[in-house]
Amino acid sequence: MNELKKKIYEVCNQINQAWVTAMEKADESGEGISLTEVMSSYSEKLSQLSQHFLEFEQRIGKKKKGWM
Repeated sequence: MNELKKKIYEVCNQINQAWVTAMEKADESGEGISLTEVMSSYSEKLSQLSQHFLEFEQRIGKKKKGWM
């Protein structure tokens, strides 16, 4: 469970960092934020998060015989 929590925090941090990076890039260039780039990163990170949950369910299922 702690491993899953750690993975969730990592993904959330990456999502937040994508926004920070996009804002800094927009500020430097003066062109604005590319929502396409940010949302693409967001979708990728949500896919990673989904994979982490799937792996967790598989591990728990093997240990507890289908607890989740």
